[in-house]
Amino acid sequence: MVAPEILARLKAHEVTVHRTAQLSGYGRFERKVVLYNSVSARDCSFGAYSYVAPWAHLLFVDVDRYCSIGDHVTIGGSVHPLDAVSTSPAFYDRRLFGPQAWAPPAFDRRGKRVRIGPDVWLGAHALVRDGVTIGPGAVIGAGSVVTKDVEPFAIAVGNPAKVIRSRFPERLCDALLILAWWNYDWPSCEAAGEIDWGRLDEAVPRMESLIASGAVNVIDAAVVDAGSAAAETGRSTARPET
Repeated sequence: MVAPEILARLKAHEVTVHRTAQLSGYGRFERKVVLYNSVSARDCSFGAYSYVAPWAHLLFVDVDRYCSIGDHVTIGGSVHPLDAVSTSPAFYDRRLFGPQAWAPPAFDRRGKRVRIGPDVWLGAHALVRDGVTIGPGAVIGAGSVVTKDVEPFAIAVGNPAKVIRSRFPERLCDALLILAWWNYDWPSCEAAGEIDWGRLDEAVPRMESLIASGAVNVIDAAVVDAGSAAAETGRSTARPET
C-alpha cells in the first residue's frame, strides 16, 4: 500500500497512483502519469502521459513519455548466478532466509536497467528481460517475451519476440524521430484538435508547423521524487526480488 502522504505528494504533481500500488526504492515521476491498482515498481522513473495497467511489475525501469503498459506486464528483474554450485539465494543472500553460518560471496542480484522509449505500447502479459532497450514508438504484442533490444517503431511478437514489421514506412519513421513529438504537450494544445492523427502524411507537417510557431509547449520536465518519502515512512511493500 502506498502511504497517504506519498499519494498526496504525487497528486499535487498531477500523478495518479492507486492506493494499492507498491513503490519501493526511488520513484521519479513527471506530471500526468497514472499507475493503476496493484502495480509494483522499484527504482523506476516515469515520463509524462504514461500509464501502467493493473498488476504490472517493474524493476529497475526507465519509462519515457506517452507509454502504454498493459496489465500483468513484467519488466526487468533480479538475476541469479548461473556459474555457481546453486542459483539459490540461500548461498549468497543473508536477507531472504536469515544469516548463514559463514560469510556468503558477494553477488549483486540487481539486473541491468530497462529503458522503454517514448510512445511504446506493451501488450498484456508481455515480459521484458533486464538490460533491454525498446525504441520509440515500438509495439510489443501481448504475451511476448522480449530478450533483446527492439528498434524504433517495430512491432515485435512471440517468445522470444521477433519483429514482424514496422509501424510506418522508413521515411515516416525518420521524420517522427527527427520531430521527437513526444517532447511536447499535445493534450494541452488547443490547435492540436485540428490534426487528423490517423493521417500521418498530413499530421506530421502540421505538428512541425505548430512546434515551429510555438503553439505547442514543451513538456514540463519537473520531476517529483516519491522515493525519499517511501523511505521515510517505511511503508512501501514492493514484491520481493525473485
